[in-house]
Amino acid sequence: PMDTVPGRIPGRQEGYRLFGRGEVDAKAPLAAANTAVARQPVSTTHRCTIVAAVEEEGSSRGARQLVSRPAPAQLIILEPSGWDAITLGYKGSMWVRYQLSQPVAHGAGPTPSAGDQAIAFIRRVQDYALALNREKAVFDRLDVRVVQLDAGHDGLRDLATTTLGLRLPLGFDIEALTAALHDWAGLAAGAVHHADRAGRAGKHTPLVRPSLGAHPTAGAHAPVRPTP
Repeated sequence: PMDTVPGRIPGRQEGYRLFGRGEVDAKAPLAAANTAVARQPVSTTHRCTIVAAVEEEGSSRGARQLVSRPAPAQLIILEPSGWDAITLGYKGSMWVRYQLSQPVAHGAGPTPSAGDQAIAFIRRVQDYALALNREKAVFDRLDVRVVQLDAGHDGLRDLATTTLGLRLPLGFDIEALTAALHDWAGLAAGAVHHADRAGRAGKHTPLVRPSLGAHPTAGAHAPVRPTP
């Protein structure tokens, strides 16, 4: 399935409807792309390429295989973000991994557990985003989500790991946040798995302009929006 998270949902068919993991996202856009490209006249100056990149949710390994290749002149991301507007932009993405291992300390002692320190790290990142986001629109905010959190001990070592998923606004200073994350991690192993910058196209670019004309509410007031 394209653009799905892990997990299995039993598939079934009811008339012309399919139910199951990945039956929608992103099948309709892929079918629309195949239809649109197949209808294009043969050209010796222009080439259309459809990319069905796997593992969109997570590390986006399929799309990353294309980074080393020449960039296209124009690009349409086939994201089913709704029919009621033209999507112009995407927020950036950063995945942060925190891991702490320390000797087990007595619960009545002053040493905070690895789990306590992992939670303090999470709160530090959340407080940073909260201060940054005051009175800002959704697309301009830094969003922080706890993807995974584990803590415990094996009798000798006290262990904690957490993964954070961050969505980045346009123009965000990734380098400054990366330095701050390493500082907040302290003695823990902190690593940024990947950091992709946000992007947003103009309303009058060669692809957006004809898309607005083809929209059901075409015209000067055709709706546009960025995607969080």
